[in-house]
Amino acid sequence: MPGAIPSLQTADPRSEAVVLLHGWYSSPIPMKRLEWALRREGYQVFNPAYRSIRVPLPTLASEYLPDYLQRNIPKGLRRIHFVTHSMGGLLLRGSLATHRPPKLGRVVFLGTPHHGSEAADFWSKSAFCRWLAGPNLASLQTGPAGYSVTLGPADYEALVIAGDRPLSPFWSPLPTPHDGKVSVASTRLAGSARHVVVPHTHFALTIRAEIIRQVMEFLRRGDARLGKNPPHPNLRCVPPNDRIQTASPLPRETESANRAFTGHRIAAKSLDVPALNTLSEHVQGHR
Repeated sequence: MPGAIPSLQTADPRSEAVVLLHGWYSSPIPMKRLEWALRREGYQVFNPAYRSIRVPLPTLASEYLPDYLQRNIPKGLRRIHFVTHSMGGLLLRGSLATHRPPKLGRVVFLGTPHHGSEAADFWSKSAFCRWLAGPNLASLQTGPAGYSVTLGPADYEALVIAGDRPLSPFWSPLPTPHDGKVSVASTRLAGSARHVVVPHTHFALTIRAEIIRQVMEFLRRGDARLGKNPPHPNLRCVPPNDRIQTASPLPRETESANRAFTGHRIAAKSLDVPALNTLSEHVQGHR
């Protein structure tokens, strides 16, 4: 069935946890499909809500996340993985700089603006937008004003997945290619991270079946398999030190399959969650 996510069957499903971190102006809801898929694998999954709009990003990184992990993650786990979306990745990187868990596992960044977002630069010019968006609009800027300049390279096993399809074909302040919110160039993370570009929008990165499969493959087996046999033809893997490459144009039959997949309701039984159809329709309606 299109969109079905196969089980990878972890060896000891109770020994590892995955913490999901949503992005700016968001909530745990867009991360739900990832949560359900990971729970199906047997991971202990934590999908917290945090105040991404009004609480400054440095405070979230230095106080909120360490406290949440201390209070909620069970003792005795073998590893703690993280899967983040957009600003959630900056939150995690800031927290790891000073409060790194002793059993840190693998980290996935979905559309994280590791060098800030030119869209934040553009909207920061408006006083009304600054008031409406809160302090983290400034944190998402590029250059010295942004929070990302305070963060170092990745010295842990990491996977970056970037989208290169905008929400709208009209003008955007972002340099191409981009996903409608973050440019592909800005998702590039120095250090140990592997970079993958997919033909999807910013908001689709947490719900597309092929991306979820790639996330689970990485958490289960690590970086060694990413350059070999990508689990979906839409995925393009880029080695850590290579130039960023975007997804090449897809064959006509693949594009037709993608359109059919996008319009197809993903059956809830593929994740054993009755509410999945409702969530898929809701997210697709806002793409």
